[in-house]
Amino acid sequence: MANIYKIGTKVQAVDELGRWESAVVCKESGDGWIVRFPGWSSEHNRHIVSESEIRPPVPPKEEQMRRNGMCYPRGEAPSSKQINYMMRLVAEDEIRSRYVDGVVKYVDKYNRQVTLSSGEIVVANNLTLPVIEQPLVCQRKKRRRHSPVCNSDALSDTASSEPATENSNTGVDEVSREDMLIIINSQIHRLHIVWWRATRVYLCYGYNIFGYMRIYFSLS
Repeated sequence: MANIYKIGTKVQAVDELGRWESAVVCKESGDGWIVRFPGWSSEHNRHIVSESEIRPPVPPKEEQMRRNGMCYPRGEAPSSKQINYMMRLVAEDEIRSRYVDGVVKYVDKYNRQVTLSSGEIVVANNLTLPVIEQPLVCQRKKRRRHSPVCNSDALSDTASSEPATENSNTGVDEVSREDMLIIINSQIHRLHIVWWRATRVYLCYGYNIFGYMRIYFSLS
């Protein structure tokens, strides 16, 4: 294996959780490289043996497409929830997708894809969110409709099971009458206010207008 990555070279490597992360080569060995991950202590340094777990740095997929003058086809761009869900995945997690299910081996947040232990690659926009991540469906409440009972037997059964009293609806009627009186009084009060404002406007400006009209016609 040729040591194509020298000490101090910035690379991207697979960490202990199976995620592709930014790393720096800190030591060369005969069978691979020892890399450290910025922001983490030396305890998390990893010995990379396979060339499939190390590569030169690549930008996120959206940046790659922008540089090449490309964009996602309609309906194939991953949602923010799918990207966040993918970034929380680690190795040996079980996932479901639109076409295939399996166990996670690598999580590539830069290329927006997940490699399964079977070798198949699942892109982020095909990931199936777990039940907790699914967007809530807004269910509209239907107005309750009371259908009249046309069966005489049903009417007799309801009448026998729930005997009606003479003053059963008096409380409701009295409350409704009181509410109606309050509404009427408030409307009358508003009409009084409108009438008084209109009268004030007429008294303030009406005489002046008529006076101006008299002067105009007398001069003409």
